Amino acid sequence: MKPWTNLLLLALLAGCATRPEPHIYILGTATEPAAGVRDNTARKVIELKPVLIPDHLDTTDILLRTGTNELKASETGIWGERLSVGITQALAGALARRIPSALVVARPPAARPALQILVDITALQSRTGGDCVLTAHWTILRPSDDAGTSQTLASAQGNFTTHGDGPSDGAVVAAITSAIDQLADQITRGVRS
Repeated sequence: MKPWTNLLLLALLAGCATRPEPHIYILGTATEPAAGVRDNTARKVIELKPVLIPDHLDTTDILLRTGTNELKASETGIWGERLSVGITQALAGALARRIPSALVVARPPAARPALQILVDITALQSRTGGDCVLTAHWTILRPSDDAGTSQTLASAQGNFTTHGDGPSDGAVVAAITSAIDQLADQITRGVRS
């Protein structure tokens, strides 16, 4: 083996060994649960169905749009769960904070829910500066009755834009969380009307 080959091999091994562990991120706003028991008997149940997102985004990589048709995975951060799961949990939490009189669940409840919310995120673009554009369509349903018919109460779509605080994974996470909060505001209006 040539001497420069050995040096190249050592440099490659050293580069692999010095890469730091990526930070793990989750979406949403952290809330401290209140101690005690709450009676949910009189509260209506709102079921948020799993949020649909484009297949290429449903990964644990934090993907940033770097060009018209190019995505790049962050080298310093990853999602703590698949992005569709994280968005569903963050949106459920945001809706629960906005509609405290209801019990918002992101899993099928034991009893028939009063309402169901279906969300389809058709585009989610995050850029390295932390800017984010989220495009979504949502429907609020009264679930099927015994005859098997459900009633659409509201259906809408919207584009939500947020601006990040700089080129970091944390800024991207904050921008996406802010876009989810904007979406939750609009869905809440539909639930209340």
